[in-house]
Amino acid sequence: MGFKVWDLRYTSTPISEILWHNEPITSICMQPNEESVVAVSSADNRLSLWDFAVEADEKEADEEIPEQLMFLHQGQDNIKEIRYHPYYYEMVVSTALNGFHVFKPNLDDYNAREEEEEEDPSKIQKIKEKDLDRYLHNMKISDN
Repeated sequence: MGFKVWDLRYTSTPISEILWHNEPITSICMQPNEESVVAVSSADNRLSLWDFAVEADEKEADEEIPEQLMFLHQGQDNIKEIRYHPYYYEMVVSTALNGFHVFKPNLDDYNAREEEEEEDPSKIQKIKEKDLDRYLHNMKISDN
């Protein structure tokens, strides 16, 4: 099962067709402050977040996980409806047979974190021993 996304300026063909979910789609919700992000839930008990601003590479089209997939939430039975929180747009609310979930997906880019430069040890300020002794002395709890 899947869903299609159209650009309303060009309605002859969809800009994307996602065949990710295994069962019928139960709910779709656009993120209020990000026009390219959509949340989708399905009868396969999965909730997925997609960003259609990300363009899939043709060479990576055969991969199992699409480039546009931002987040996958599982663990609820029979998800019926999803909505973005009305004030905290990055939070998602989902209702299901076994309760409701309110969560903020971790959307950090792990690749960006790996590419960050490590802190230069020469730039870390050294603590002088006398300053440390004075600090520890001031922290002592009196025995009175």
